[in-house]
Amino acid sequence: MNTYQKIYKISATLLPSFFLINLFGFDGFLGVLVPTVNTSTVFCRTTDFPVLMYHHIRDYSDIVDPVAKNLSVSPDEFRSHLQYLEQNRYTVITTKDIKKGTVPCKSVMLTFDDGYKNVYQKALPIMQEYNYPGVASVIIATMDER
Repeated sequence: MNTYQKIYKISATLLPSFFLINLFGFDGFLGVLVPTVNTSTVFCRTTDFPVLMYHHIRDYSDIVDPVAKNLSVSPDEFRSHLQYLEQNRYTVITTKDIKKGTVPCKSVMLTFDDGYKNVYQKALPIMQEYNYPGVASVIIATMDER
């Protein structure tokens, strides 16, 4: 079982805790093709990597709405995801790393959709414990405001 199959297997057990985004999809796995100019053993010439997408980092045991519940990950679950990444020596990257062409093998990207306050309040402190960056997609206008 290769690294990506392991991540996929783990993600299947954690769903709906987090979702993988299929940007290109290689070998049936979800990932991104990233060309780099560095050909050393540290960096891949091209690589695919999982993008872990979160909506809410919050306790959800009291949430009645099943959709909201399915879009939520508890802070403890989120911490366990980051702990897994650290224990298995993943490098957490951002779009800046892709642009610079410095994407190491065994990379993963943490993304947060919609800019919910609980990402700042709950996820950020946990990410800081692990010194991991993330990418936030924040809503700045709705379609009817344009």
